Amino acid sequence: MEKSNILMLVFSSRKNGNCDIASKIFIKSFSNTPFSLEIIDVTKLNHKACTGCFGCNNSGFRCVMSDDLELIKNKIASANAVITVAPCFIFSTPARMKIIMDRLAAWALNNIENGEIRKIGVGVNFAGAPKEWHSFQRSSGSLFLSLFNCDIKYIKTFDGIGLKGEILLHPNILEEIKNIAESLKSAMQNRDIVFPSDIEDKKLLLCPCCHGDAFRVYNRKNYICISCGTELHPSVLSGKSKVMGLNKLSPAGAAEHTSYIGGKIANSFSVTEDITKRLTFFEKNGTFDKTVYKQKEEEINKVQIEWETDGLEEFRRVVPKGFQNFVKRAIEKKAIEQGITIITKDVFLSFKKNAVG
Repeated sequence: MEKSNILMLVFSSRKNGNCDIASKIFIKSFSNTPFSLEIIDVTKLNHKACTGCFGCNNSGFRCVMSDDLELIKNKIASANAVITVAPCFIFSTPARMKIIMDRLAAWALNNIENGEIRKIGVGVNFAGAPKEWHSFQRSSGSLFLSLFNCDIKYIKTFDGIGLKGEILLHPNILEEIKNIAESLKSAMQNRDIVFPSDIEDKKLLLCPCCHGDAFRVYNRKNYICISCGTELHPSVLSGKSKVMGLNKLSPAGAAEHTSYIGGKIANSFSVTEDITKRLTFFEKNGTFDKTVYKQKEEEINKVQIEWETDGLEEFRRVVPKGFQNFVKRAIEKKAIEQGITIITKDVFLSFKKNAVG
């Protein structure tokens, strides 16, 4: 029987530091079990910051930059459970966690939208300062696990633990982490297992979807989780939680995101020319063109557009399935504007380059 894969991502390179000691507790708990636990020290990998080029929105959702990111992506893809162990840097998780999310978001959201089997998620964090000084730590970790399609079973920030190895002065924390590991072992076989929690967890207002603890509040009428976007009714304050809005990291939420981004990408084919003209105007005159931009009238239904086989094949190869309807329509509109009625591979690639290149 194939072993279930558990991936632990450690975001600290400090040897015998608090994250290192916590990871060793998990290693010991999972030794001699029917589970495969793999630990990756994320700080030792080479992965560049996202440039926002939209290049990852291709048919394979693969980032155009070449580094160790694909390694992380493949490890997450094959895992049945993901554990994150992270220190708190200025109020939140290390920047590397956000970089991974930035560059794998398109791939991750596509997995959610298309019903990939959900994983178990566990997050263990350490912060040297108390309470509000690590205000985004939990929510950032919640977003990371939720984005990679995890049902979060446990996430917590142990505060007042900042010095190297300081966790060793707190046997109660060591015991709690050991209990988390034991609960995870049970959850790998039975997802209804209840993980340990303490009085502090019970005091917090937590999102029922991602377990985040940070919210936007609108005139005290509704509460929006900043991690997953779930909207809660104000009755949450009285202990009667009612989910009102869409979880952006659910299949429906991911589909809505695809629709929005697909529309933006498609729109880029028709607006690039106008953007270029306005940029030239600004560089020449030192001021902006203040005329209000108006979308050109759509003439697609009046002109018959044909796709040559090589053009259609290339289109389907590079454009994600969820975006194809948007992009195909935008390309045909652009072709009509330029008097083109047959779209070849070269025509498609030229439009693509001008739109997102």
